[in-house]
Amino acid sequence: MHNNEQVLNIFPKVTSDNATDSLILALISVPKTVDNKRKVKPVLRQNFKTYKYSVSSDDGNHKFFIIIKDHLVLPNKFSVILNYEAEDSRSGVNLFRCNSPHTYGPTSHYDFHIHTLMAEDWQVGKTQHQRKTESAKYRTISGAIKHFIEFCSVQDTRNVFEDFIGLPNDPLEKRQISLDDI
Repeated sequence: MHNNEQVLNIFPKVTSDNATDSLILALISVPKTVDNKRKVKPVLRQNFKTYKYSVSSDDGNHKFFIIIKDHLVLPNKFSVILNYEAEDSRSGVNLFRCNSPHTYGPTSHYDFHIHTLMAEDWQVGKTQHQRKTESAKYRTISGAIKHFIEFCSVQDTRNVFEDFIGLPNDPLEKRQISLDDI
């Protein structure tokens, strides 16, 4: 049994009352599978095409959505979200997000970045915009989805994200070497 599955078996339903940072990380990384592998029709909202995929943990105890927001006009404006169906939240809880640069929301980010929910934010109801942020190495929606699938342990994604994931050697994913790399 996967370590995170053992942790989640102790707390089969994670809510704001029992959430800890380690439980949140367990939810993010527990193996999960897309429930319906058919093509998802996007919903158009606020200049974004929004795709929503239903996902379950492999043990069936936890339900999630993968939400992909792809801007209609700007090719590198996107968000890939892991949303958890918590019993104490009507709109779910955004556990993890891979984002492009943006100047909307409570803060502006001028580089590609990742947000991870912290327990203290969930406990006070801040489940959509997380404070914990780290820079990301992806530079396209294709790269963000690839990173997301790996980090969030999404299994058997054949034919699920084919509209987004580009060629294996996507030239936009290559980056120049920086001084930090030396």
